Amino acid sequence: VPFDPKCRLNDTLIPPLTTKPFKFLGRWVYPSLKDKELVESAVKKVDNLMKKTDSLLLDGRKKVWIYQHGIIPYLCWDFAMVEVNDTAMSRMEATVNRYLKKWLKLTRSADCSILYRKD
Repeated sequence: VPFDPKCRLNDTLIPPLTTKPFKFLGRWVYPSLKDKELVESAVKKVDNLMKKTDSLLLDGRKKVWIYQHGIIPYLCWDFAMVEVNDTAMSRMEATVNRYLKKWLKLTRSADCSILYRKD
């Protein structure tokens, strides 16, 4: 049975922290105090952003530009706030690589390192 202190402020009941997540200094805090929910939301966010970009009626190179200059900066805050485990990072990397290969018209068997080289 969760503890409910029944705190009030101006006759308004303040809900206990064990019922729903809240935002503190830009970071969501869940009742379990674990990052599992945050990591899952980051994985879903990457997948949704890549799907939305893929659905645009643009050339593949422009979609890659959107990824590089729009999606990556947008996700930086999430990655600064959450410690992402290796499994989740592998899932996100696989999703990103799949779309980048599709947009750049590379074969599925192409080495993914060519997507991240400087030259």
